[in-house]
Amino acid sequence: MTIPLARSSEETQLYLTLNPCACGQARFTPDSEVLANGPDLIRRYSGRCPDCGTARELLLRLPEQPLPPPLAAGEVWFGGDQPSELLDAGQWMWVADAYARLHPADAARLDPGELPRARADLGYAVAAMDEVAKFVPPDTDSVPLSAFWTGRGRQEYEREPYRFRRNAIDAVREAYREALARLV
Repeated sequence: MTIPLARSSEETQLYLTLNPCACGQARFTPDSEVLANGPDLIRRYSGRCPDCGTARELLLRLPEQPLPPPLAAGEVWFGGDQPSELLDAGQWMWVADAYARLHPADAARLDPGELPRARADLGYAVAAMDEVAKFVPPDTDSVPLSAFWTGRGRQEYEREPYRFRRNAIDAVREAYREALARLV
């Protein structure tokens, strides 16, 4: 069994949220421990679902070197230069869209107290689009079908396959960045 790499705690938390218990409960406050597996370090998350009591366990490989912190305070960064092994390209697109839709794009329609949350959520959307882009191989112009390994990811691809072309990914990412810049 190949244990997937968890590049950051942010990526791990998102993975846990997107993979709820069979009963549907996404909230999960596991115990965690680090184990050695040959040269790899593995983080084991275990606990019980707070709703149904089902035992849950997740094993994730830790990076050889921890990621440096983001360059700017408040910036979201899920991982290094390589594509995620936890979330597929379609899941990242779904996450980006979900966070971008949480607030009106027009900053004038937001109460001043909503601006920090809107900036954080749109920053999350930009970071998720950065993750989608990592799935496009350098010598091609779109995400390969092998980058969709979950039901949600395949559904996103089948719904709008053109969104997984490099130019579309770049356009959406730029639109989210511009919207974030307007939230100052």
